[in-house]
Amino acid sequence: MLRVEKLIKRDLILFFIIETSKGISESVIRSVNCELSLFLQTLKCKYCDSFDANIQVAVLGFDSDAYWVMKKPCDLDKFFWGDLVVNGFENGEISDAFSKLNEKLSKNGFVSGASGSLAPILFLIANAKTAANPYKAELELLKSNKWFKAARKIAFAIGDDANKDVLAEFTGKPEAVREKLTSDFLLDIFRAANQSAASTPQVVQDNKTMPADKGHRWLPHAASNRIARVVFFVVDTSKSMSGSKIEMVNNTISEILPKILEMSVSNADSVVKIAVLGFDKEAYWVTSEPEDVYSFVWSDLTADDSEQESTNLADALRKLEEKLTRKEGGFMAGHSGAYAPAIVFMTDGHPTDESWEKELDCINDNKWFKYSGKLAFAIGNDADKDVLERLTGTNETIFDVYSPEVIVSGLRHALIQMS
Repeated sequence: MLRVEKLIKRDLILFFIIETSKGISESVIRSVNCELSLFLQTLKCKYCDSFDANIQVAVLGFDSDAYWVMKKPCDLDKFFWGDLVVNGFENGEISDAFSKLNEKLSKNGFVSGASGSLAPILFLIANAKTAANPYKAELELLKSNKWFKAARKIAFAIGDDANKDVLAEFTGKPEAVREKLTSDFLLDIFRAANQSAASTPQVVQDNKTMPADKGHRWLPHAASNRIARVVFFVVDTSKSMSGSKIEMVNNTISEILPKILEMSVSNADSVVKIAVLGFDKEAYWVTSEPEDVYSFVWSDLTADDSEQESTNLADALRKLEEKLTRKEGGFMAGHSGAYAPAIVFMTDGHPTDESWEKELDCINDNKWFKYSGKLAFAIGNDADKDVLERLTGTNETIFDVYSPEVIVSGLRHALIQMS
């Protein structure tokens, strides 16, 4: 008789740390309740049976003090979201929330699964405007917690007056602080967390962080090592881009990022990363290194307000070429390798420097640039398309339509060509 052994799954806990102080409006808390309920219900329907981990939910609310909604994490298949309500307390004691979270991120707390636990996902949903300096001590203790270090962390700023600095301290990077909480985005984060090329799912054992064993991937059939596809946005921020031009750039990129995330999540072989290079008087990297699209947040760029127009395209090409390498400090040294990148130029095409053509000749000798998918978007009716054609090598990849569908279509074509 054939003996069939049941697969023992590790626990994966989703922590929701939610402010319920008086600073949160009734309409906002209703929206939060609705989106979280929908997200968890969708997760339950899609992944409870097929997922290679035992998904659990833990909810920590905080106003005048912090409180666990459940005494222990609840299995997702048995969990139903009970609406949180705003209390009459003025202060949101985020320091107490950090303290109570730290207590439970331990083997003596919530991460004590019989078969071990995967590194959790932490969602902080808060206004945090009443946070005072004392929270820093509790946050520093939390940051020294091995489970916290290994966790995926994202924060949602609730309200126009939210203290995003506090939320950024929690996540470790400002780009992991979002302003809009939606069930679709939460689901994308859940999917993409498993598929980052930078790391595999992690487990904390004996106070050390290590990759999860093979066979314990977060999502079924997901490749544990995905090759990076870097999308470079090279954006003109010179004085000539002031007003509607730079606004068009900011709006367009913000709108296409969710679609790029969908492309990354749906591809089991590669993960899309984002790198942003701005240029006016000189070029500057907005991103210090390529960032996984699942955690990347677009921060609006501003046009240079100098009296004299200066568009240093030469410096942009020079700094781009420096990063198109696998050598130390380069952007193409992916954990599992890298495909040729996609490079998106967004400019009105009026360089003021005289050496940009010389720098273009240099970067054309770079193999990463030579085999990259290149697109250019002519910003404004006065854009010099001859310059853009020199950058991409053909007028067929120059666009003056800025709809997300057009850009994503162009990017998708470029990424397929690079495979």
